[in-house]
Amino acid sequence: SIEPFDEWEEFALFACHYFLLVAEKIPTECPTRTPSDDRKAAVKGSAFEKCRVSYKEHMIGFLGGLGAQSRLTTCDVYSDSQNHAQIRSPPSSLGYMCHTTTSLGGSDVLMVGGRASPDKARDDCWLRHGDVWSRAGALSPGRYRHCAVPVAIPQSAETGTGVLVFGGKASNGNVLDDWWLWRPAIGWELLNTITGQRPCGRFGACVARKSQASVGSVEFSLSTNSGYLTGGMSENGLIISDLWEWELRYVNGHFILELRDVSADFSFDTEHAYGRFGAALVPSCWGLLLIGGVTGKRLLRHEDEIVVLESRARLRVDVHPRPLLVGFGAANVGTSPNKSSVLIIGGGSVCFSFGTFWNEGCFLLGKPKGVDGMPWHFQIPDPNAAAMESINEGGHQVGLSSDQSSTATSPQTTYIPRIQIDTAETFQSVLSAGQPVIIEELDLGTCIKRWTLEYLRKSFPLRHSKAQSNKTQVVVHSSPTRHMNFQTKNFSYITKPFGEFLDAIERGEKLYLRALSSNDPAGRPTSFSQDYPSIAADFKLPYALGMVAANAHSSPLRISGPVTMWLHYDVMANVLCQIRGRKRLLLYPPSDVTQLGFVPGASSSSIDVFETDASAHPPLAHTHPHEALLEPGDVLFIPALWLHTAAPTEGVSVAVNIFFRNLEKGYAAGKDVYGNRDLQAYEKGRKDVERIAKAFEGLPVEIRRFYMERLGMELLDKARAPSL
Repeated sequence: SIEPFDEWEEFALFACHYFLLVAEKIPTECPTRTPSDDRKAAVKGSAFEKCRVSYKEHMIGFLGGLGAQSRLTTCDVYSDSQNHAQIRSPPSSLGYMCHTTTSLGGSDVLMVGGRASPDKARDDCWLRHGDVWSRAGALSPGRYRHCAVPVAIPQSAETGTGVLVFGGKASNGNVLDDWWLWRPAIGWELLNTITGQRPCGRFGACVARKSQASVGSVEFSLSTNSGYLTGGMSENGLIISDLWEWELRYVNGHFILELRDVSADFSFDTEHAYGRFGAALVPSCWGLLLIGGVTGKRLLRHEDEIVVLESRARLRVDVHPRPLLVGFGAANVGTSPNKSSVLIIGGGSVCFSFGTFWNEGCFLLGKPKGVDGMPWHFQIPDPNAAAMESINEGGHQVGLSSDQSSTATSPQTTYIPRIQIDTAETFQSVLSAGQPVIIEELDLGTCIKRWTLEYLRKSFPLRHSKAQSNKTQVVVHSSPTRHMNFQTKNFSYITKPFGEFLDAIERGEKLYLRALSSNDPAGRPTSFSQDYPSIAADFKLPYALGMVAANAHSSPLRISGPVTMWLHYDVMANVLCQIRGRKRLLLYPPSDVTQLGFVPGASSSSIDVFETDASAHPPLAHTHPHEALLEPGDVLFIPALWLHTAAPTEGVSVAVNIFFRNLEKGYAAGKDVYGNRDLQAYEKGRKDVERIAKAFEGLPVEIRRFYMERLGMELLDKARAPSL
């Protein structure tokens, strides 16, 4: 209650080694009194917690944790081969601690949460695909010391490996009891349908799948979604001694989580079998191993440190010197259920006034040798390979893998996932995840089949039906080059009859239509249904996208010849409905804006990312491109502020684009025809920056720079805070 505290393992270890003996002379006539003992409570530092990242066969990554001086952003590599490799970390300058990393198969990993100080939980989540990290949507509230386990997503839901997350601790000290499911195509979903009893909120617990279904690595079978949850600490500071069985089922389009307290079914000859905090629950060839941690009553005996949960047996490991199983990482490194081993990495503790203890090397339970008889070992980076580099990316520290030096020609591209949705609730999950997705097999109406160029020529309305010469005129962009550049205005606006415009782009002329309001193009956003009534009935938004229709700002018709739209961002989220032709888009997360040539106050860039590589623009090597290839009928969800550019890949592209408001407040006041005016706070902030700069006029350069840079650092700190 005095200040945030999270050094529970060290508190327990320290308290178990000290007592206070008080002796005094007692008069014979007084009642007998016994010496009191008081557990020492002064502890500094934090457990050297690190979490694993499965990289590939014969290789384990060990991400983050607490180093000698601070939280770490790096990833150590352990292997049983002679190969050298380096693993890229998610972009952050804050370090990673008390997070979870869950293997999704191969080298894919989901990292969730963590903390800075104990009152600063993180809500960011990162998906690692190949060697590229991308944001996986925020999990609110932010949490640390939660537990996570991989689960199979059935084919009827969208197929793949998901992650089940339970509990943890929030920034305000609340201990959480919620269950969340992350799905590759959808993002985060709060599980509300829970049957049976519910375990109390806890942090520092551990969870795993049953060893019969999986041996910890998703390369093994994920045929059943069931497992165990045990241990942790409740909100009153007591370590919990219970054991829960969980099962995740998919019934009639919904996930159902079934929970059952099975503590009474598991009788151990030790009271500390599963009442632990900070332990690891890891599948192995013996079954589920409960490893290490601390208990609430006494120090774990050597013979109790590793328990085979399902067989109620102890696994006695004779290692000299005996490792300290606190703050360690444990990973299954087997290739099959009967050959699986467990690798224990890291661990240690700070003992106040007695220094720091680190476990040295790594420990393998089971098969003693790896590939070609090689033992598991820490990989010293190859001095002949390109070294791990780091750059400052808009305040974020980004590590580069060994094959991504500063001269890299291009970053690795992430392909935007394809999903299917049929309910408004599912689309709401997409919005909450905040990641671009391609939604396929939606019913967009008859436009998919009808909108040939000939049909559009005949159907486009006339402004005055009596005069053939007054056919509908459209204002289009005419560009001398394939790449249109809004900053340099290398295009001109020309007016053409709609039919002539279609004829021209069919011939390959570099023209582009972004429709405007037919009644008030300078003052009102365009509305597809009002501006093009003769073809409006051909297009519809399905029920699942009802939120888009209800909050629509504008709905421009887009028709493009062989030109590339400039790289830009939109303040409003939008859905791009591809009707005819095929289109390629490159999208970048908002955090890449500092690397892509966006000058202050501009929402577009002059860089043609389709044609430019890092040799011409070096910061491109540190971006995170996402690629979408749209077919007729595809709907691309573009989250707010995601930078993007587009180009047809063949023929003429026809699309309807709907921008919608997804913020309750904050949009720019006044007229916003295109829906891309920056937020009101940003527009005001730019004026404030000018006013602040003016206040430093007349001072020497060194003094002005000193104070203005300090203000900049203060603003960055506020930007990175979990909340304002």
